[in-house]
Amino acid sequence: MDKQSQLALLRGLKSGTLNKNQQLQAIRALKSNAPNEDVADLMGSLAFTSLNTGKDLKMLVDERAGRDRKNFDYESGGDGKLRSLMSFGETQGDRESILRSLVGETGYIKDKAGRLALTPEGQKIRGMEPSQKNIVIEDEGFSMRDISDLAGI
Repeated sequence: MDKQSQLALLRGLKSGTLNKNQQLQAIRALKSNAPNEDVADLMGSLAFTSLNTGKDLKMLVDERAGRDRKNFDYESGGDGKLRSLMSFGETQGDRESILRSLVGETGYIKDKAGRLALTPEGQKIRGMEPSQKNIVIEDEGFSMRDISDLAGI
């Protein structure tokens, strides 16, 4: 059994989502290091029960992608000039340096997935109307500001 399956079974046992019979099967499979094929039904049960968490599909996808929509705005995006300047950074560190020079240490933050975002303080420095949320600079989907990203090329 691979490590990912072992971890999934352990989480299933810990969370209590498996019934008594499934718990016994999971324990036996973990002890004997059963092949993945032998635990396929258990893995399917775990995947199905995770859908019954009261979360909609968008919440599950956001959770998996490291998005925090409560504290971050993923739709608005940064202004075109900012994105154009940041496109000159070849690495994540370069882009952070550029951003730091423009809005300071407290003017930006990263989400769980490492996406750069302007804090309300950084938004104010950029001349934006400050939002209650941190605005992720690279917005989702395609916008005309995506053309600014090509400036560094």
